[in-house]
Amino acid sequence: MAIEAGPRVFGGRYESRRRVGSGGMAEVYLAHDRLLDREVAVKALNDELARDPQFVERFHREARAAARLSHPNIVALHDYGATDDAYFIVMEYIDGQTVGDLVEAQGPLDPVRVAEIASDVASALDRAHRAGLVHRDVSAGNVMVSASGETKVTDFGIARIMDEHDQQTTVGAKAVFGTAAYISPEQAQGQIVDARTDLYSLGVVMFEMLTGRPPFMAENSLALASQHVLNDPPRPSTLNGAVPQQLDAIVLRALAKRPEARFESAAEMREELGRFVAGKKVRSTLVLDEPVPALVQARDLAANARRNFNPMPIAVALLMGLLALAGVWLVADRVTADEAPTTPAFEGRLLKDARRLSRDLNVRLAVQRSFSDEPVGMVLSQRPGAGTEIRPGDTVFLEVSKGPEPSLAERIDDGINNAVQGARDRIDDAVDGARDGLSDTWDDVTSIWP
Repeated sequence: MAIEAGPRVFGGRYESRRRVGSGGMAEVYLAHDRLLDREVAVKALNDELARDPQFVERFHREARAAARLSHPNIVALHDYGATDDAYFIVMEYIDGQTVGDLVEAQGPLDPVRVAEIASDVASALDRAHRAGLVHRDVSAGNVMVSASGETKVTDFGIARIMDEHDQQTTVGAKAVFGTAAYISPEQAQGQIVDARTDLYSLGVVMFEMLTGRPPFMAENSLALASQHVLNDPPRPSTLNGAVPQQLDAIVLRALAKRPEARFESAAEMREELGRFVAGKKVRSTLVLDEPVPALVQARDLAANARRNFNPMPIAVALLMGLLALAGVWLVADRVTADEAPTTPAFEGRLLKDARRLSRDLNVRLAVQRSFSDEPVGMVLSQRPGAGTEIRPGDTVFLEVSKGPEPSLAERIDDGINNAVQGARDRIDDAVDGARDGLSDTWDDVTSIWP
């Protein structure tokens, strides 16, 4: 059942014109639909899949489900069938590029354009999720942008049966290998997935569009999948200074390790992206390691006071602002007239020492923790670098060691210990509650006893 190059006709109707793509799963052809006189894309599945009767059954079931999806941002599935040498699906042909190709050719994309593309993808995912379909393989290669600028998501329904097939034939290994750059933590751990899995993968795609690279990089797929489980992603703005903080917040919320910390639905994520595109304040926030300086607090208090028409908070805010400005002047007065304040060398110091230095200069610290062989709390890197001109109220981003990466056995032990301790705590709480209840009851009895 090998797929040969050259013209071929699928189902007596779809005449191939040229091959436009290939991969481990299938060969993709630009074809002409003789019946309706239109161009279509035909994906011919490979030999291994065609010989698996369980896969063929799932293929028919999922193809029917995917064919019922109708949405302007979903590549339509027109038909499916079999020839003597292959099973195939017929899809809408998109004259355009994948997001991966765009990033490779152009580098990081404009932040607003990234939000527009991601909003379209979220809209497509929302339609699929409401129909009970989880994509499971949202990636830069499965999102296309047409020549006219339309966003299209491909391969709905196929990802699920491929995942099932891989789990049955290779104990999940291929499922990890095929999507390692975009895989969610729960997928990497073999846990049950839901719609929020697709939102994590969309967060990875957004990160790649904003920075030109995915959030995690490793020498092999297993190491890459483990980073999705164990490591915190950097902010996109640390790799591309043009990324606004609001978009940082949206991406990092989508990339939360725990599904419940992400957007609740694709619709919610689309609404948040829409607020960013419209220039409105987004609801997602970044949690910084350091408290907000007095000057920023004063500004926020003053804004709240104006809204509430209460003069007292305004007076307090102005006083705090003057005190903060006085503090800034005292710091600036220590510097010579010819030399502006510069970022100190945080790298190689302990975080507690870095915090003391930051307070002296009235700058904020944003901390990202990563596994390393350095002691816990050691600053591994900083942005901006030492010697860079800095102003009071600016933010310095630090990567801080959280110690060596624990082994699988250590993680299992920690999980067991935490579970046992949690059970003990719940038992203690129940006993204390019962004891308090009995005590109250005895007091009631003795109070009415003659």
